[in-house]
Amino acid sequence: SGIKSVGETIPRGDIILEYNSGVPLEITCILDPDNAIVQSQLRQLSNNNSETQLLSQWIVFYKYAERVPKQYVSIINATAAQLRIPNPPAGLNIYDCILLLDNQRRLNNDSYDTNSSAQLSTLSVDSSKFSTVQPTSLETSGPPPLMPQEAGTGVCLNTVHVGYKPLPIKNFSCISDNWLSLMCNWTKPENPVKTDYKLFFRLPGRTSSRNVYACPSKITDVEENYCYWDVSTKPIYRQLYEYYFFTITGENVLGNSTSSFRFHHYANVIPASPNITVMDKTQSSAMLKWSVGPMIAFPRELIHKIEYKSQWDSNPEHWHSINVSYVCNSSLTSNQTILVHKLNCLKHDSEYYYFNVTDLKYPFTHYDFRIYVRSSVASEENRWSAPGRITLKTKPTIPRRPPKTDIGSFECVPSLVKKSTRDVFIYWQNIDDSEKCGDLFEYHAYYTSTTADNQTIIHRSNETYKNYAKFEGLNTSIGYLFTIYSVNKEGFSIDYSTVYVPSEADKLDEPISFTKMAFDERGVFELSWKNASSEKSSTTNQLSDYTIFWCESDKDRPYQCNGYMNWMHIPSSESCYNITVSDHTKIYQFAISSNSQISQRNSLNSIYQPPISSSGMVWASCTVLHNKIVGKIKNVWVNIISSTHMELRWKLDCSDRIGAVLGFRIYYCPVVSINNSACKEPMLNKTVSGENMVQDSRGSITNLKSYTTYMVTIALITKHGEGLHSNPLLNTTLEGAPDVHDLNISVVGFTNTSVSLEWSPPKFTNGVVRHYFVHYYLDDVPQQQDLNDFLDDQQSINQRHRIIVHDTKCHLEQLESYRTYNISITACTTVCSDRSFPIQVRTAVGLPGRVAQPNVIYENSTRIVVSWLRPAKPAGPIDYYQLAHHSGSTSSHTNNDGSSSTPAVLASTQIHENPENYYLSDSNEFRVPVTDCNNEHVKGQQTFSFSVRAVNNNPMDPSHPYFGPWSAPGSVSCVLPGLSLVLHLVIWSCLFIILTTISTYWGNRFWRKYKVMHNVQVVLPPTLNINIKFDHYNNFSDSRPESSQQYYLEDGHIIYDTTPANGNSHVSASDERNRSDSICERLPPARWSPATATTTTTVADDDDSSSSKHHLILPSMEPTARKSDNDVAKSNDDDDDDAARPLEPVLPFFSMPEAPVASGFVAATVTGPPRDPCNIVVAAPSDDNNDRGYQDSCIFGSSASPPRHDSVTAGTAIVDCFVGDQRRSHDKNLLLRRRPGNGHPQSYNGRNDSSVASADGKHQREFQASTLLLCVSPV
Repeated sequence: SGIKSVGETIPRGDIILEYNSGVPLEITCILDPDNAIVQSQLRQLSNNNSETQLLSQWIVFYKYAERVPKQYVSIINATAAQLRIPNPPAGLNIYDCILLLDNQRRLNNDSYDTNSSAQLSTLSVDSSKFSTVQPTSLETSGPPPLMPQEAGTGVCLNTVHVGYKPLPIKNFSCISDNWLSLMCNWTKPENPVKTDYKLFFRLPGRTSSRNVYACPSKITDVEENYCYWDVSTKPIYRQLYEYYFFTITGENVLGNSTSSFRFHHYANVIPASPNITVMDKTQSSAMLKWSVGPMIAFPRELIHKIEYKSQWDSNPEHWHSINVSYVCNSSLTSNQTILVHKLNCLKHDSEYYYFNVTDLKYPFTHYDFRIYVRSSVASEENRWSAPGRITLKTKPTIPRRPPKTDIGSFECVPSLVKKSTRDVFIYWQNIDDSEKCGDLFEYHAYYTSTTADNQTIIHRSNETYKNYAKFEGLNTSIGYLFTIYSVNKEGFSIDYSTVYVPSEADKLDEPISFTKMAFDERGVFELSWKNASSEKSSTTNQLSDYTIFWCESDKDRPYQCNGYMNWMHIPSSESCYNITVSDHTKIYQFAISSNSQISQRNSLNSIYQPPISSSGMVWASCTVLHNKIVGKIKNVWVNIISSTHMELRWKLDCSDRIGAVLGFRIYYCPVVSINNSACKEPMLNKTVSGENMVQDSRGSITNLKSYTTYMVTIALITKHGEGLHSNPLLNTTLEGAPDVHDLNISVVGFTNTSVSLEWSPPKFTNGVVRHYFVHYYLDDVPQQQDLNDFLDDQQSINQRHRIIVHDTKCHLEQLESYRTYNISITACTTVCSDRSFPIQVRTAVGLPGRVAQPNVIYENSTRIVVSWLRPAKPAGPIDYYQLAHHSGSTSSHTNNDGSSSTPAVLASTQIHENPENYYLSDSNEFRVPVTDCNNEHVKGQQTFSFSVRAVNNNPMDPSHPYFGPWSAPGSVSCVLPGLSLVLHLVIWSCLFIILTTISTYWGNRFWRKYKVMHNVQVVLPPTLNINIKFDHYNNFSDSRPESSQQYYLEDGHIIYDTTPANGNSHVSASDERNRSDSICERLPPARWSPATATTTTTVADDDDSSSSKHHLILPSMEPTARKSDNDVAKSNDDDDDDAARPLEPVLPFFSMPEAPVASGFVAATVTGPPRDPCNIVVAAPSDDNNDRGYQDSCIFGSSASPPRHDSVTAGTAIVDCFVGDQRRSHDKNLLLRRRPGNGHPQSYNGRNDSSVASADGKHQREFQASTLLLCVSPV
């Protein structure tokens, strides 16, 4: 029935108002005078003599958790009040009507008066639009709070919607996806009143405009604000209409609205990304082909946008755009054939578009292409398709150019074997990778010579690398002209570069003292040099300028530069120049050459003499060309430092002298302080071998003291001796672990649960000690020779017994009493020391632990022995034990509250209540004399209970020893002499054998009966698979059965005589088949499965037999093959074999229940059309012919058929089939018996027609039985 409220509000349910319509919000709250709460409040007002006050005065209204000012509430009568807001604000709000109870009126009245004036002005806020309405006291901008539960008793609530008529939708747009589908969506405006929007459209044209189509989905436009069409929707997507006319209708309880849109269909089609392939490509062009799918048939022209970028573009985000036009601008002569791949304009056929992209900058380069497609009538940039993408590589060609060289880009190195020869290095600037234009790129450097017979010989370099080539064994008195080509798989570059190397006599003098200095990490290098003074410079050659070279390399000199080389020319007046490199993180090698103008002259020693000459390149610092001695090492730094170790690294200015360096010697010593570099100990040194040392050499010094400042210098050892020391470095080693081996730990006090310690600081702190770890553990753990190793292995124990302190004293608490503890200290700087040598401290005597339950036994009939174990935690030497006892009856005791107490509980209680019953014992065993157990007065009913507690003497206060807790009481009872234990065992063993024998016997019987019942099969006799006419005698027929139709019931079996009158016992297969065809539907000859019969199994009264009672249900399945009569006869002869072979059909018999029958028999017949499932009808005489007849019943069949003139429709009856039971039916009126002349039963011959005669022989009726004949029991 729900919760009964104290009243109601009018109007009921939701209230919907239009904003600014002039209609006020009115809610009337009416109290139910029959409500118990209302009547109680009325009585209180009456008892308080408040005749002027009405109960409705205490009706208040809440908007969510905020009370509405009472200026808007008016009293109608004693039990009704009305809320009236003239111009309610827009929004969705819940108003509650609340009745204030007596105990809430005073508190709420005070706050109500205070807030009402402040809220009065906010309720008249006016606004014309919902979206711009400012929140007032009656509006909420977020989830509203609930009404406070202490406000009062709720009467009823209303949800108030103050909103607008349907507002126009926003952001309506439609997009066609690849001209295959169309989707429109929009934004629904905010409205407190629920509004539904539906989309409709019509097509242009006189006929089409009359039809209005709705959205295919009935819910997407209303609930999800979108609509979708394609060729599978109804209505379908209309592709061929350029314009659509859309109408969106809005509807709510306040009114309707309609918005119309003219939609340009073709301007809002977004094609799919095109599928691009490459038809052909050259070194600088690519013929592209792409398809646009269904857009190829688009009625409007398509606009195509092609963009591309190469792998060499400096800005990977920049794409080059191509102006795609349908106008071809190629000039073709009359005898030229127009080929698609020769065009540079956009072409297309019925499937593809074609365009030849030309003027590609880089051969043998990967290009990324992307193509966009858009409708020509689309004006917005967001209507472009997603780009189709493809990557291709242009074809290769010969390199574009040779590498760049300079007049001085060579180096001559005198041969160490033959002074008249030299090795020449030719340097060049690598060409960019984008200019290599093919695979297998390399550089080829040559020089030529002429033989005596004027034949020219080309000499290729001995070694060629990325940026230089080496020619070995050239004559120092001959000038050579070298030629350099760029080569790839396609061939040589067209152009070539040359470098002229003059003879040693004609070379300019090299600049001397060329050094480099790195200023900072910004990549600024200062290069300085001096001009060489030479007499020939002033007469023959004139210095014109210098060339400064720099090269990116993995390593500095003496390794050859393997990176990109660049250079610049400096006026001859300069001797110092600053260069800023692009990447300061790389290693740069620097070189310089002197260049001059020379006078023209014929030289027999030169192959070719150009108008200018150079000295060749001189590398910075010392080179392998000049064996100069190095001074002190300038660049030294500390690479790694620890508490006892320091690794130094240094860098040589002239690393090309690496072959002359024998080693390095490191000097170090501890200094007085960081501000005083004087050694306070003798100077130590360590020698580092110079073998295999590279430019960045390193060495280490070990066994240093922790937290100590060291001064370090390095001297270079060459074959000329030891060089100068480098500038000293002052570095302090890191903090190490303090030395606690001699740490003195003192015990300043201890109790039975605590120990106070103090210790002196470590002698060598090796840093600033930040804290100490105090480790303590029990001394009874296994001991090892190396205590520190053992403590490390017992990490779990250490963690549980470790505290941290920041002073040289500590107080350990919560220790076990009278236990020996090992205590050690660990001091920590940034690193913790090993543990100090432990001290042993034993805590004072304390409270002993609980003694285990004592063992109490009778030593004899007059003395009891009580023994116990020492407590697990003795907390002292255990000076003595207290033994308390109690004796009493062994029976349970009933307490005052009705509960019973066991002897053990009674004993514990008595012991604690009688403290004077104590014995003292110095050992763990005590003998107590007791009353003779054989005493006739005791009669064996006495129980003795004992509890024990340990006691430690208090050395500090002997008058107050430490008493441990009492143990659980141990008890023993006095038992009278009785039966011996052996006799008890014999009696119980006999009982167990008897019960086991009985259980085995009955279990075996039940199992055999279960197996018999489990093997019972539900089987129909084969004779039920034929048509039967059953003759019986009743009051309706005078016919007699024919002599050829022999059947009888004997011993519960129906026996059919199948032998015809002429004595022929064989029926042909064709006759049998004809009879089978006449049956509407037959059961299969095999037994039924459980799916076709419902079986109820019952057990007979005798011990060796059982029967199964089956209620048969006609299966709804097509019949299979039927057994022949011979098989039926055979099954009657092999009854014994059927039990062993369950697959053979077992011949059942029918048993009639015992019931008196006045006259007549019951027959089963089948009615209904031939094609319908057979309906078996059981017929019986009506009550008009006998006192106890049979009611009619349709036992089998899928449906009951109306009675026919040649059948009898019977009432309800039960068909019982008993299988395996040999009992005889005692209802003689139901036994149908025919015997032949020889007196032996014969099988039924299975003919289609049979007669059933009544007992008095007056009437006979024929029944068509299509499937089976059943016996029925009277109802």
